[in-house]
Amino acid sequence: MSISSPSNSRIKRARALHDRKYRQMSGELLIEGGRSVAEALGAGAHIVSCFYTDAASGRWQSLLQELERHGAQLICVTERVMETLGDTVTPQGLVAVAAAPAEAGPSVLAEERLVLVADRISDPGNLGTMLRTAAAIGAAVVLTAGCVDFTGPKVVRSSAGAIYSIPVWSNARHAEVIGRARAEGYRLVVCDSSGPLAHYEVDLTGATAVVVGNEAHGPAPDWLAADPVFAHIPMPGRAESLNAAVAAAVVLYESLRQRRTEPC
Repeated sequence: MSISSPSNSRIKRARALHDRKYRQMSGELLIEGGRSVAEALGAGAHIVSCFYTDAASGRWQSLLQELERHGAQLICVTERVMETLGDTVTPQGLVAVAAAPAEAGPSVLAEERLVLVADRISDPGNLGTMLRTAAAIGAAVVLTAGCVDFTGPKVVRSSAGAIYSIPVWSNARHAEVIGRARAEGYRLVVCDSSGPLAHYEVDLTGATAVVVGNEAHGPAPDWLAADPVFAHIPMPGRAESLNAAVAAAVVLYESLRQRRTEPC
């Protein structure tokens, strides 16, 4: 099948997935770029269809063949049509429609594990990078109410498809997270520049939830009710703050270091 018109009904339906309400209604999302599609497929994502250009077909030939083996419909489109599907400045020539991942909900806090709590993160790139880091570490993720939608194309692209390989609880209320964390015996560690302890001075082993707050406003005041550990990341240089995604990575990898060096 080949499509050359941006007004084609299939293209319109796929393009509508840029809208959050349509994603929620359809239960589908867009994945842009061959690498992200490959990682999502490897993590068990159900790819419904894949749009690609002639220029991309050679580079991603093996991926397209694998997608077809998994039941995805392959649809060749012109460069002009591809430009309407993607949201990057330079389209990558391959965009897939996939079923959205199933959420784990509050059960992400039901096991003794490392959990990243992304608190009202507003930048899609930051959230995508945080999700990707969590996937690399093997952590679960809680997204509090007010976070940018984790199924949005920019988040999915920044996560490189990692949303399919981690347990996620989205749109979680602070009180719900605090209550569940207490019930399950979690240590809450809130990243705050004024925290009395450096992040490496905090015990990050066992059941630990690391809270990284909004880029502009930091963690919500609600966390005070949980009597958490407030920790800062030392910055001996002249920077006043770290990017939220960088801060999350620093603390998560410190947790990994501690977990690998704790006595048997």
